[in-house]
Amino acid sequence: MDILLQSVAFIYLSLITYVFIKQKKINKIENFVYKGMIALNFIELAFDVGYHISNYYMPNSTLTMVLAKLFLCSSISWALGFSSYVFVLSSPKNTGEEATKELKKYFVDRFLIVVIFIVIYDIIVFLLPLKINTYPDYIILEGWALWFMYLTIGSTTLLNAYTILKNKQSIKEKKFSIVWFFSFLLIIGLLIQIFIPYVSVNITIATITTILIYFTIENPDLEMINDLNIATKQAESANHAKTDFLSSMSHEIRTPLNAIIGFSKALAKEDISGTAKEEVKDILNASNNLLEIVNGILDISKIEANKIEIVDVDYSVREMINDLTTITNSRIGSKQIELKIELDQNVPPVLYGDVQRIKQILLNLLTNAVKYTKEGYVLFQIGCEPLEDKLKMIFKVEDSGIGMTEEDQANLYTKFQRFDMEKNVNIAGTGLGMAITKGLIDLLGGQISVKSTYGEGTTFTVMLNQQISTKRLEEVESQILTDRIKPFDASGQKVMIVDDNKINLKVAEKLFAEYNLDIDLVTSGQECINKIVANNDYNVIFLDIMMPQMKGPEVVENLKKIPGYKTPVVALTADVITGMEDKYIEQGFDDCMSKPIVEEELYYMLKKYLKSNEETQQIQIVGTQNNVLTAYDIKVLEDAGINVKASLVQLKDIDTFNKTITEYYDQLDTNILTLFEHKNSQNFEKYYVCVSELKKQTKQLGFNNFADKLTEHEIASKEKNIDYITNNFSKIKMESISIKNLIKKYLGR
Repeated sequence: MDILLQSVAFIYLSLITYVFIKQKKINKIENFVYKGMIALNFIELAFDVGYHISNYYMPNSTLTMVLAKLFLCSSISWALGFSSYVFVLSSPKNTGEEATKELKKYFVDRFLIVVIFIVIYDIIVFLLPLKINTYPDYIILEGWALWFMYLTIGSTTLLNAYTILKNKQSIKEKKFSIVWFFSFLLIIGLLIQIFIPYVSVNITIATITTILIYFTIENPDLEMINDLNIATKQAESANHAKTDFLSSMSHEIRTPLNAIIGFSKALAKEDISGTAKEEVKDILNASNNLLEIVNGILDISKIEANKIEIVDVDYSVREMINDLTTITNSRIGSKQIELKIELDQNVPPVLYGDVQRIKQILLNLLTNAVKYTKEGYVLFQIGCEPLEDKLKMIFKVEDSGIGMTEEDQANLYTKFQRFDMEKNVNIAGTGLGMAITKGLIDLLGGQISVKSTYGEGTTFTVMLNQQISTKRLEEVESQILTDRIKPFDASGQKVMIVDDNKINLKVAEKLFAEYNLDIDLVTSGQECINKIVANNDYNVIFLDIMMPQMKGPEVVENLKKIPGYKTPVVALTADVITGMEDKYIEQGFDDCMSKPIVEEELYYMLKKYLKSNEETQQIQIVGTQNNVLTAYDIKVLEDAGINVKASLVQLKDIDTFNKTITEYYDQLDTNILTLFEHKNSQNFEKYYVCVSELKKQTKQLGFNNFADKLTEHEIASKEKNIDYITNNFSKIKMESISIKNLIKKYLGR
């Protein structure tokens, strides 16, 4: 019977061993010890079966006695091997990762002690007497050698139990349970063998323990990991290919669009006949639709890369609704659709949030409602529910259109997914709108739901948490009027526009001409450099990125080498794929402006680097005749977020102010570089000290916007939030460049 049990255990252990050896494994200490346990278990089984067979054919022979004592030695050895396994599990140095050379040496040194004990115990077993009693159905061992084995296994098992209980917190739950359970079983097995010596259960328990430990060892399938790594590389390669394609597509499509939109806008302002004016309007609508498609693809890219920036501002709900209504009505056109607006009276007039992204979300829903409704109505409801310190805004867009099937609703947010293509073949779109909408809502921490009946209509519900603004409606709406684009008079100031495409230069010239600028059009990077070397002075340079002989970044690099060169350079590019703006700033550009040139963006860019002639009247603020601030100086500093009067009060007089702002200007690049180094080395303590000091200086001068950004980095460094610091560092750098340019103008450098 004993031989039968041992034979079954031997076969099953062999199968487990084969699987364990065949599987590719991480080189862990745990694996190394487990291999030793398997080997000792095999030896134990072999000697157990061996002395039984030997005794059957040669009862009480020397060979039988030697095999029996070897069986006792192997049992002790397995028990000490099991103790080594428990030691590894409970050791703080056992991280479960692949073992380093130092870690292997640490454990090998300790395993040598176990080997010494095994040798000593085995010698003791051979020196102690052992008697073999043979009966018809079983064999019983007696003597001091047997009792020494019982004592050794019992003491090591109790020690194991103590060790795992002491280190319970550091051992994984399933490992702890297995080891504890079998330590308990080994003690029970010993007691059974002592009191019922003809029942041999200890070796069976040892074998079961060895087998079940296999299932607790966390050995990932390295072949699967290798396949996953290959798949990851392929996915990364495909992602790079996608990025390259988007970048190329962006550049190739946006470049001709720049000309189409630019000339169409110029024509629309001309005094042309009614028919021609309508045709120009159609061209503009078509080109804007194409631009919207390109921007949609780029938005998806930004959402997937988590590069969408949330910009919260105070906004007028009424103004937002008016903008959405105007655009939606233009898209309804001649369709027999009634646009209904319902605004809950409990909605505050002013809220605080990212109004541009909210408008993008709602416009996508309203546009879809108009697209898929031939006649009937589109209902836009705006409501709210109070929260603790915020407001849950509830936006509903309901239509009486074609509706959706359940299958369509399941695929609603899938990219490039369009519904009922055969029936809706005349409806334009790429199938990106809802994917973008869902991505933006997730980014804003909101929710979207849909109810639809095929053939009857659809209702979308969007819930977004917004803060209630403390500003009055009049303040916000007056600011909106102030921000309206109105070209200012910048005569006497000079800009250079560099682009190898002559059509693009013509478009830019028309747009820039509204500011009465002295414009210099240049077709190559080398010509740009030659003009600067020839001491031509410019207030700002707009430089194309993709040029044949010398690309934009190379031009900037060469410009920086010219002694005394200080003119700001704005990257003018059709390549606005995710992350490119940060890349251009790192390459030395002061700013970035996309093509097609948007009038609003051009206005703010020129306002940033040029001064209006209406702002040049000088006024005395504080100090002597030599310490005069112009109205323009005040405007420049206030545009940067500086409270001039508060700063002068804090710094006592204009002389101190000028000295402090000069020192700040001279040290700003060094401070940003120091922050950059601390970021890369992830030295959070030094980053915190540096950013705190810079924030203090910035706040003292009154650059409140910049100080707020530095405060966010101060908090992030204290929390060791490297992701936030890394993702937002370029904003600090860009802001510092803007501040330097503004101070430079004030100081007249």
